[in-house]
Amino acid sequence: MKVVVSDVNSWKKKLDIIVPAQEVETKKEEKINHYQKTARLDGFRKGKVPRSLIKKRFGASIEAEAIDECIDKFFKKAVVENNIDIVSAAKIVKIDFNDVKDLEFTAEVEVNPDVEVKDYLNIKVEKDVFTVTDEEVENTLTRLQEEAATIEETDDPAEEGSIIKGTVQETDENGVPIVGKRWEGQVFELGKEPITGETLKQLEGIKKGEERKFSLNIPQKDNTEEPNKNVVFIFTLETTYKKKLPELDAEFAKRFGPFETIDDLKKHIRESFVKENEKQSDTILENRIIDEIIKKNDFELPPSLVETALDSLWEDYSKDQKNTINEKEFRDYQRPNAEWNLKWYILRDEIIKLEGIEVTDQDIEDYLKKVEEISEEEAKKIRRHLKNKSNREKFKRDLLSGKVMDFLKEKSKIKEVKKKAKS
Repeated sequence: MKVVVSDVNSWKKKLDIIVPAQEVETKKEEKINHYQKTARLDGFRKGKVPRSLIKKRFGASIEAEAIDECIDKFFKKAVVENNIDIVSAAKIVKIDFNDVKDLEFTAEVEVNPDVEVKDYLNIKVEKDVFTVTDEEVENTLTRLQEEAATIEETDDPAEEGSIIKGTVQETDENGVPIVGKRWEGQVFELGKEPITGETLKQLEGIKKGEERKFSLNIPQKDNTEEPNKNVVFIFTLETTYKKKLPELDAEFAKRFGPFETIDDLKKHIRESFVKENEKQSDTILENRIIDEIIKKNDFELPPSLVETALDSLWEDYSKDQKNTINEKEFRDYQRPNAEWNLKWYILRDEIIKLEGIEVTDQDIEDYLKKVEEISEEEAKKIRRHLKNKSNREKFKRDLLSGKVMDFLKEKSKIKEVKKKAKS
């Protein structure tokens, strides 16, 4: 076999392969023997059909099968011997063969780009640092208080914060009730959407059994260019409920954990925000580092690699019966993200090779010890999971991704920028 490998572009190679005619003849003889053993022809018992008749009746099929199998065999051999990292099935673009010459064929195949990573150290990048405000803590405490509130029926006039239940009747522009536009058992909280602003004023003070008109600006779904329509409704109040908020005291704090005072609970809320902000900040930082590395080392991806990634994403998305967009829209939307991830995976692997980054058994043990500090049961669960070889290899790859990013952050020039609120 003779092989000449050449580049079509950065992600496609061409293999010109010559297979000695004798290889095809040997394969043809194997096929003839197989046909002779299995063919059934009138007048002959199975396995007793003469070779000459086999060649006459099945010669074209035998030669085609022999050529196909030789192409498959010697293409795979050429790929291995030339260390070609293919990412798609080969496309045979030329076949030349007859009884007096060797089999010559040309195959084109998409490959992982041969990238040379550079300028991935000392990257200048900003890190957003989100500060936790007293307002955020107080708002969270208020939300917890409202979620723990109880409600009780009251005969008092409704006011902001009251919960009202009743019947809603839509009217036309003349104030006449529209048939089929009546809804019973509707519940609203005064001061919460949609009962705010002018609408709130229209319903404040309403009493049990009373009717009140109120208006809402409703978007026109059929034509987004049309302005919102002001719709007038009649609300008939059946019941008013008053929310009773729990006292912000030690008993309230103990509902949410081992907290002795409201200040302890506030401290916990603040610490939770800090952890959440740090996680978000770190994710943004890592993405910025990756963005810079891709910009400095951009390359073209094999189309089939991108399409395979999109196939996988679509398969997962289409399992959800609630999906709202068709496959083309989904693939168009996801394509930039899929390309970004694929480029990073390829560049990341090159950085791993260049820097000799690896995950050792001690790295795994150190990780498990950290888990044990939080939950011994969870650590035991992970240890059982890692007894499976494939699970352990996947776990090591995940840890390796983390080590690469830790290395890059350590080598980057990071400037912290304080942010008042999450972006």
